[in-house]
Amino acid sequence: ICAALSISSLSIASTPSVISPDELTWKDFPGYTGIQYTVLAGDPMKKEIFVARLKFAKDYEDVIHQHDKTRYDTVISGTYYMTVGDKIDKENAIALTPGSFIACAPNQKHGGYTKEETIMQISGMGPWEVLKSQGHKR
Repeated sequence: ICAALSISSLSIASTPSVISPDELTWKDFPGYTGIQYTVLAGDPMKKEIFVARLKFAKDYEDVIHQHDKTRYDTVISGTYYMTVGDKIDKENAIALTPGSFIACAPNQKHGGYTKEETIMQISGMGPWEVLKSQGHKR
């Protein structure tokens, strides 16, 4: 499944590298139904900064989870309804619309859901523990 973690050709060079939306290659997120992902920069399986996007299907409900390192997320399209705590709490969910930014501290339990297809960009320091926990290695 290592091949599923394809890294774009984006690199720091003397001239800017650009990836347009039509150049993105979306892959099914290992171990989950209703999520696809694409890596924009870095290697999420190495101890380095990475940037990826997640595409959540309409009516997707995320599991409560936490990260071992700070994670930075920005909603690109759609709306992600975020909840904090030990369960998905739809009555108190925070509606994160395009442009919304989230900084999740380490070990902060959270989850969420969508009502429409939603794309979120995430960045942080690898290795990306969600992929690591699925047994994927680079």
